[in-house]
Amino acid sequence: MKTQSRIITQLPGQVDQSAELLFFPLAHGLDAAIADVLAVMPIGDANGLCLDQLAHASPTILKQVYAGLLTVDPLRDMCRVFQSLAELGVGGVCNLPSTAVFEGVFGRAMDSSDVSFRLELEAFRDAFASIDGRKLDTRIFCYSLAQGLMAIESGLRQIVLHPGDGIGKSDNYVTSISASLNEMARQLKLAGAEQVLVYSHPTIKERLTLSTEVIDGKVVFDGR
Repeated sequence: MKTQSRIITQLPGQVDQSAELLFFPLAHGLDAAIADVLAVMPIGDANGLCLDQLAHASPTILKQVYAGLLTVDPLRDMCRVFQSLAELGVGGVCNLPSTAVFEGVFGRAMDSSDVSFRLELEAFRDAFASIDGRKLDTRIFCYSLAQGLMAIESGLRQIVLHPGDGIGKSDNYVTSISASLNEMARQLKLAGAEQVLVYSHPTIKERLTLSTEVIDGKVVFDGR
Protein backbone atom coordinates (compact mmCIF):
# COMPACT_ATOMS: atom_id res chain seq x y z
CA MET A 1 0.00 0.00 0.00
CA LYS A 2 1.57 3.24 -1.15
CA THR A 3 -0.53 5.95 0.51
CA GLN A 4 -0.10 6.58 4.21
CA SER A 5 -2.18 9.39 5.68
CA ARG A 6 -2.01 10.66 9.24
CA ILE A 7 -4.66 12.40 11.30
CA ILE A 8 -2.81 15.14 13.20
CA THR A 9 -4.04 17.52 15.89
CA GLN A 10 -1.20 20.06 15.66
CA LEU A 11 0.50 21.45 12.58
CA PRO A 12 4.13 20.32 12.16
CA GLY A 13 7.01 22.76 12.39
CA GLN A 14 8.51 21.55 9.14
CA VAL A 15 7.46 19.80 5.97
CA ASP A 16 6.99 16.04 6.27
CA GLN A 17 6.82 14.33 2.88
CA SER A 18 6.25 10.87 4.34
CA ALA A 19 2.45 11.18 4.57
CA GLU A 20 -0.62 13.26 3.85
CA LEU A 21 -1.74 15.18 6.92
CA LEU A 22 -5.43 15.30 7.87
CA PHE A 23 -5.69 18.21 10.32
CA PHE A 24 -8.18 17.66 13.17
CA PRO A 25 -7.25 20.08 16.01
CA LEU A 26 -10.46 19.40 17.96
CA ALA A 27 -8.92 16.04 19.00
CA HIS A 28 -5.75 17.55 20.46
CA GLY A 29 -4.68 15.88 23.72
CA LEU A 30 -6.87 12.80 23.24
CA ASP A 31 -5.81 9.24 22.58
CA ALA A 32 -6.81 7.66 19.28
CA ALA A 33 -9.84 5.72 20.56
CA ILE A 34 -11.45 8.75 22.21
CA ALA A 35 -10.58 11.00 19.27
CA ASP A 36 -12.33 8.54 16.99
CA VAL A 37 -15.56 9.04 18.93
CA LEU A 38 -15.08 12.81 18.92
CA ALA A 39 -14.76 12.74 15.15
CA VAL A 40 -18.50 12.15 14.89
CA MET A 41 -19.48 14.69 17.57
CA PRO A 42 -19.51 18.23 16.15
CA ILE A 43 -18.70 20.06 19.39
CA GLY A 44 -18.09 23.80 19.60
CA ASP A 45 -16.55 25.81 16.79
CA ALA A 46 -14.53 23.02 15.20
CA ASN A 47 -14.19 24.93 11.93
CA GLY A 48 -13.07 28.11 13.64
CA LEU A 49 -10.36 26.24 15.54
CA CYS A 50 -9.08 24.67 12.32
CA LEU A 51 -9.17 27.88 10.27
CA ASP A 52 -7.45 29.98 12.93
CA GLN A 53 -4.47 27.63 13.10
CA LEU A 54 -4.18 27.20 9.35
CA ALA A 55 -4.10 30.99 8.88
CA HIS A 56 -0.74 31.09 10.70
CA ALA A 57 0.93 28.11 9.00
CA SER A 58 3.66 28.35 6.38
CA PRO A 59 2.69 27.86 2.70
CA THR A 60 4.97 24.83 2.33
CA ILE A 61 3.22 23.02 5.18
CA LEU A 62 -0.26 24.01 4.02
CA LYS A 63 0.31 22.26 0.68
CA GLN A 64 0.33 18.84 2.36
CA VAL A 65 -2.50 19.52 4.83
CA TYR A 66 -6.13 18.48 4.49
CA ALA A 67 -8.31 20.78 6.59
CA GLY A 68 -10.80 18.88 8.77
CA LEU A 69 -14.19 20.56 8.32
CA LEU A 70 -17.72 20.12 9.58
CA THR A 71 -19.54 21.19 6.43
CA VAL A 72 -22.99 21.25 8.05
CA ASP A 73 -21.86 24.09 10.33
CA PRO A 74 -24.97 26.30 10.68
CA LEU A 75 -22.91 29.36 11.66
CA ARG A 76 -20.60 29.54 8.65
CA ASP A 77 -20.88 30.07 4.92
CA MET A 78 -18.97 27.02 3.72
CA CYS A 79 -18.45 28.51 0.25
CA ARG A 80 -16.48 31.33 1.88
CA VAL A 81 -14.60 28.82 4.02
CA PHE A 82 -13.53 26.86 0.92
CA GLN A 83 -12.54 30.07 -0.84
CA SER A 84 -10.37 31.04 2.13
CA LEU A 85 -8.70 27.63 2.19
CA ALA A 86 -8.01 27.77 -1.54
CA GLU A 87 -6.47 31.22 -1.16
CA LEU A 88 -4.29 29.99 1.72
CA GLY A 89 -2.98 27.18 -0.49
CA VAL A 90 -4.27 24.28 1.61
CA GLY A 91 -3.84 20.95 -0.15
CA GLY A 92 -7.30 19.61 0.53
CA VAL A 93 -10.25 19.06 2.86
CA CYS A 94 -11.74 16.13 4.77
CA ASN A 95 -14.94 15.58 6.75
CA LEU A 96 -13.62 15.64 10.32
CA PRO A 97 -15.74 15.99 12.42
CA SER A 98 -18.61 14.29 10.63
CA THR A 99 -22.12 12.93 10.95
CA ALA A 100 -21.19 9.84 8.91
CA VAL A 101 -21.61 7.41 11.80
CA PHE A 102 -25.33 8.15 12.03
CA GLU A 103 -27.18 5.82 9.68
CA GLY A 104 -30.52 4.00 9.49
CA VAL A 105 -33.54 5.48 11.29
CA PHE A 106 -31.45 7.96 13.29
CA GLY A 107 -29.64 9.09 10.15
CA ARG A 108 -32.94 9.73 8.38
CA ALA A 109 -34.17 11.71 11.38
CA MET A 110 -31.04 13.87 11.28
CA ASP A 111 -31.51 14.33 7.54
CA SER A 112 -34.74 16.20 8.23
CA SER A 113 -32.97 18.52 10.70
CA ASP A 114 -30.32 19.80 8.26
CA VAL A 115 -27.54 17.77 9.92
CA SER A 116 -26.70 14.62 7.99
CA PHE A 117 -24.09 12.90 5.87
CA ARG A 118 -26.06 13.63 2.70
CA LEU A 119 -26.05 17.33 3.52
CA GLU A 120 -22.32 17.17 4.29
CA LEU A 121 -21.73 15.91 0.76
CA GLU A 122 -24.01 18.56 -0.73
CA ALA A 123 -22.07 21.24 1.13
CA PHE A 124 -18.77 19.85 -0.23
CA ARG A 125 -20.21 19.84 -3.75
CA ASP A 126 -21.61 23.38 -3.55
CA ALA A 127 -18.47 24.77 -1.94
CA PHE A 128 -16.26 23.22 -4.61
CA ALA A 129 -18.44 24.81 -7.27
CA SER A 130 -17.81 28.21 -5.68
CA ILE A 131 -14.00 28.26 -5.84
CA ASP A 132 -13.69 29.17 -9.52
CA GLY A 133 -11.73 26.17 -10.70
CA ARG A 134 -9.19 26.24 -7.86
CA LYS A 135 -8.74 22.64 -6.84
CA LEU A 136 -8.90 21.32 -3.31
CA ASP A 137 -8.28 17.60 -2.91
CA THR A 138 -10.64 15.57 -0.70
CA ARG A 139 -10.71 12.68 1.72
CA ILE A 140 -14.26 11.60 2.62
CA PHE A 141 -14.70 9.29 5.63
CA CYS A 142 -17.51 6.76 5.11
CA TYR A 143 -18.94 4.04 7.34
CA SER A 144 -20.76 2.06 4.66
CA LEU A 145 -20.86 1.22 0.98
CA ALA A 146 -24.00 3.35 0.60
CA GLN A 147 -22.18 6.39 1.95
CA GLY A 148 -19.22 5.78 -0.34
CA LEU A 149 -21.52 5.56 -3.36
CA MET A 150 -23.26 8.78 -2.27
CA ALA A 151 -19.87 10.51 -2.14
CA ILE A 152 -18.96 9.32 -5.62
CA GLU A 153 -22.32 10.48 -6.97
CA SER A 154 -21.51 13.91 -5.50
CA GLY A 155 -18.22 13.97 -7.40
CA LEU A 156 -16.10 13.12 -4.33
CA ARG A 157 -14.01 10.17 -5.45
CA GLN A 158 -11.36 9.77 -2.74
CA ILE A 159 -12.86 7.65 -0.01
CA VAL A 160 -11.70 6.63 3.48
CA LEU A 161 -13.54 3.56 4.80
CA HIS A 162 -13.99 3.41 8.57
CA PRO A 163 -14.07 -0.18 9.93
CA GLY A 164 -15.47 0.65 13.37
CA ASP A 165 -13.61 -0.35 16.52
CA GLY A 166 -12.32 -3.78 17.46
CA ILE A 167 -12.90 -3.59 21.20
CA GLY A 168 -13.96 -7.01 22.46
CA LYS A 169 -14.40 -8.34 18.93
CA SER A 170 -13.49 -11.93 18.02
CA ASP A 171 -11.05 -12.95 15.30
CA ASN A 172 -13.99 -14.18 13.23
CA TYR A 173 -15.54 -10.72 13.44
CA VAL A 174 -12.32 -9.06 12.30
CA THR A 175 -12.02 -11.54 9.42
CA SER A 176 -15.56 -10.67 8.38
CA ILE A 177 -14.85 -6.92 8.59
CA SER A 178 -11.70 -7.35 6.50
CA ALA A 179 -13.67 -9.16 3.81
CA SER A 180 -16.36 -6.47 3.90
CA LEU A 181 -13.82 -3.66 3.54
CA ASN A 182 -12.17 -5.38 0.58
CA GLU A 183 -15.54 -5.93 -1.12
CA MET A 184 -16.67 -2.36 -0.46
CA ALA A 185 -13.43 -1.04 -1.92
CA ARG A 186 -13.88 -3.22 -5.01
CA GLN A 187 -17.41 -1.94 -5.57
CA LEU A 188 -16.40 1.67 -4.97
CA LYS A 189 -13.60 1.37 -7.52
CA LEU A 190 -16.09 -0.05 -10.04
CA ALA A 191 -18.39 2.89 -9.30
CA GLY A 192 -15.62 5.39 -10.07
CA ALA A 193 -13.64 5.92 -6.88
CA GLU A 194 -10.17 7.24 -7.68
CA GLN A 195 -8.70 6.15 -4.35
CA VAL A 196 -9.93 4.04 -1.44
CA LEU A 197 -8.13 4.19 1.91
CA VAL A 198 -8.98 2.43 5.19
CA TYR A 199 -8.84 4.11 8.57
CA SER A 200 -6.56 1.94 10.68
CA HIS A 201 -8.46 2.10 13.95
CA PRO A 202 -6.06 1.60 16.90
CA THR A 203 -8.13 -1.24 18.36
CA ILE A 204 -8.20 -3.27 15.17
CA LYS A 205 -5.39 -2.14 12.87
CA GLU A 206 -3.00 -5.06 13.40
CA ARG A 207 -5.76 -7.59 12.81
CA LEU A 208 -7.17 -6.39 9.49
CA THR A 209 -6.27 -8.23 6.29
CA LEU A 210 -6.58 -5.75 3.44
CA SER A 211 -6.25 -6.37 -0.28
CA THR A 212 -3.66 -4.16 -1.96
CA GLU A 213 -5.45 -4.79 -5.26
CA VAL A 214 -8.39 -2.58 -4.28
CA ILE A 215 -7.25 -0.65 -1.18
CA ASP A 216 -4.67 2.05 -1.83
CA GLY A 217 -3.46 2.76 1.67
CA LYS A 218 -4.23 3.46 5.32
CA VAL A 219 -5.07 6.43 7.51
CA VAL A 220 -3.61 6.36 11.03
CA PHE A 221 -4.16 8.58 14.05
CA ASP A 222 -1.13 10.60 15.12
CA GLY A 223 -1.85 12.90 18.05
CA ARG A 224 0.97 15.28 17.25
